[in-house]
Amino acid sequence: MTDGGGNQGPGQKNRRVSFDLSHNKSIPHPAPPPQAANREVDITMGHGTAVATYPADEKTLCQFPFFHARITSIRYSIPDNVTISLTFDDIHPDGGVQVLNWMHGRKLHGCLKKCPNPLLEARIQDMYNAASQWKLDALRVKILKLCQEKLRKGRFGDIHDFVKMLSNMYMFAPAEDHDGLSDTINAAIKYIPVKHWWSGIKYHNDGSFYHRVAGITFRSITDLVCDDCSLGMQPKHHGCIICGQPIHHTT
Repeated sequence: MTDGGGNQGPGQKNRRVSFDLSHNKSIPHPAPPPQAANREVDITMGHGTAVATYPADEKTLCQFPFFHARITSIRYSIPDNVTISLTFDDIHPDGGVQVLNWMHGRKLHGCLKKCPNPLLEARIQDMYNAASQWKLDALRVKILKLCQEKLRKGRFGDIHDFVKMLSNMYMFAPAEDHDGLSDTINAAIKYIPVKHWWSGIKYHNDGSFYHRVAGITFRSITDLVCDDCSLGMQPKHHGCIICGQPIHHTT
């Protein structure tokens, strides 16, 4: 390979090449050469009107297996003066950019604060989605622990939206995260009093709750209360969220 700047005249820009790597397998390649420390990779995220391109440090990206496999396989057969461009249509730019910031050394709390979306649930979900697609196991674990911490301390927006976020994350999470997400949802049941769950239900008509059922109360969590309990009681332990006994519905 040639030096990236050796064949360029004044004002001449690096050529760019895009790749569809959805089918690419992770095969071993040599470590990136020292020149990688001075190169950037263009990361494009989103689709439609929500699209952003973020220049990331190639050497930093190559420290993570997902990007190392793709970048080194491309770099193996192209000149050094070609700028690699990777596209991820299913990753929202708000979350993807902050995950890249985390990969470049920023703390998770700082990334969440920098994310422009005002909704905490959207920020967490977008970052978790990017971390899942890019196989960032350590970041996924940090995000789940952060969710449990916010539940314990009561630092979240609407509890219904927060649990809906966890349910959405469960749908696209890798299998190894399912237990962690289930534990986080259980933490919501354990740490959040029943009155907070019910106080957020919207009225459909005067004097009546709109869909006063667990499907709306917990959004995606059903069958948590046994037939012998009422929602005015306080939860004690697992099982039925009121009395803790195993749930056996008679109807």
